[in-house]
Amino acid sequence: MIDSITRITLNLQETNTMVSIRAKRGDTGRKLLIHLSDGSIPYHISDDCYATFTAKKPDGTKINNPCTIENNVIEYEFTEQTCTAVGTMKAEIRLYGADDKMITSACFLVNVYDTVFRDGDEVSSEGEMNILDDLILQVKKLMNETGKNLRWAGNWDSDAEYEANDMVLHQKALYVAEAAVTAGVKPGSEESAWIMIAGMGTGNGGSVDLTGYATEQYVKEYAQPKGNYLTEIPKGYATEKFVTDKIAEAELGSEENVLSDYAKKSELPTKTSQLTNDSGFLTNAPVESVNGKTGAVNLTASQIGADTKGTAATAVSQHNTSTDAHNDLRMELKAINDRLTAFFDSDNQTLDELSEIVAYITSNKSLIDSITTSKVNVADIINNLTTNVSSKPLSAAQGVVLKGLVDALSNSLSNYQPKGNYLTEIPVVAVAKGGTGATDAATARSNLGITLANIGAAASSHNHSASNINSGTLSSDRLSTVPVAKGGTGATNAATAISNLGITPANIGALPTSKIIAVVKTITFTDGIGTYENSAILSGAVSFAQFRAGSVASLADSILGTYPSAGSIKIVSKMGQSGALPVLILVINP
Repeated sequence: MIDSITRITLNLQETNTMVSIRAKRGDTGRKLLIHLSDGSIPYHISDDCYATFTAKKPDGTKINNPCTIENNVIEYEFTEQTCTAVGTMKAEIRLYGADDKMITSACFLVNVYDTVFRDGDEVSSEGEMNILDDLILQVKKLMNETGKNLRWAGNWDSDAEYEANDMVLHQKALYVAEAAVTAGVKPGSEESAWIMIAGMGTGNGGSVDLTGYATEQYVKEYAQPKGNYLTEIPKGYATEKFVTDKIAEAELGSEENVLSDYAKKSELPTKTSQLTNDSGFLTNAPVESVNGKTGAVNLTASQIGADTKGTAATAVSQHNTSTDAHNDLRMELKAINDRLTAFFDSDNQTLDELSEIVAYITSNKSLIDSITTSKVNVADIINNLTTNVSSKPLSAAQGVVLKGLVDALSNSLSNYQPKGNYLTEIPVVAVAKGGTGATDAATARSNLGITLANIGAAASSHNHSASNINSGTLSSDRLSTVPVAKGGTGATNAATAISNLGITPANIGALPTSKIIAVVKTITFTDGIGTYENSAILSGAVSFAQFRAGSVASLADSILGTYPSAGSIKIVSKMGQSGALPVLILVINP
């Protein structure tokens, strides 16, 4: 049969795209033709590149399958596993170059829909890694044919050195080192010791002498392989040394190889008391010299700086411990304790103020030190009231003299009686002296000749016509209602204004609300067809419907059309969904 072909363009400058592909569960007759662009420019794929289709299915299993490249177009044919899980699959194209660089396309969606019914022998969804599977099959075949095992060294590392028979993965191909390889020698380069033994579409890809390694059958007889055959084939075969060690273990355990001459674990000593002192080891260590003495040395209290025996006890017993003894110290300690107690019982404000004082003292220590440590020479003290010097202090004697003068002045002032009442008997200042010559405002204005005319003010009864008013703001209570004939509404509220102007839905071209039905309803769809029933819908009505945002996967899953009739509307979906979905419905009756 001829495959169904879908052509898409993916931008390498984007991470996601609106591209969405539709397929049915189990489809294998579909093919993708992918064009790549670098922004608005078509991307050129060089001849040394290869591509893979990488995707994560709705059930969490993964796909990593090879693509073909021809005429700058990437081609991917759907495999049996591509459409086994119903739902939305997120996919991307990965492009690899010979220089170990990789470019990943923008993500696109593959929407897999269920079929009308499922066959009894349907394929279950599994992960599919065809690239790795191909390499595994080729390595298995090669190792079975040659009987050799290779040492797995992982992905090729330009900084690593390799030994003969090391196997690496490079650009989706497996290489084996024919001899020692220095760092930086790339697999596949000319005159290198690397030989490709398996790769995408290469078959054997080369030959290498693997004689001397255990065959798969030989390994099964002596050892269980390590690793996971699905992902770590090179680790799944034992080397010759591994098998030899296993055989040696088996032989050591046979009756011909009794180890009776060797020490048993239970007989090994675990305590020093179980050892015999037959080599002259020290069992005690006599002192050679202490303060010039040898042998068993006894030191007196005076020799080590201690009090003579009994002297300390005697001194303590002679100490006066009566209540009256050291009473001054007791009182001082009590005062300190009382002050500390009062301090810790004070409120937070007091503590904060104390903290601020401490901070000020700390930050102004040099200033405080200069003030508290400064001294005044006796010669600098001024002993008179006539010397005009601001940097020298006045003597205490002159302070007494100054106090006497102040007291005498106070006595003189207390005997002085002012004339009149300065609070109520201030004399009237004449106009000629800069005053008003009056004791009240009206007389003051009259004396000063103040009138409306000579100060430029308008009379209280002054009026202006509307044509003379060209600025300012009039308060609302000064404005009268403007009639319709003068360009107004003739009303003081909206309802009256609408009525006066004759505004109706008909004469402004608007639809009356009685003719409009706008609702959001959950409609049950069967094979893409749903029905909304409402007795208010009239024959000849116009209708519109759209899925509510977020209820479908993409814009492609939209309403195909609506078909209104008296009392109901048929709603048809593009994707043929089944189930209950929220729909926005608008109906305009004739």
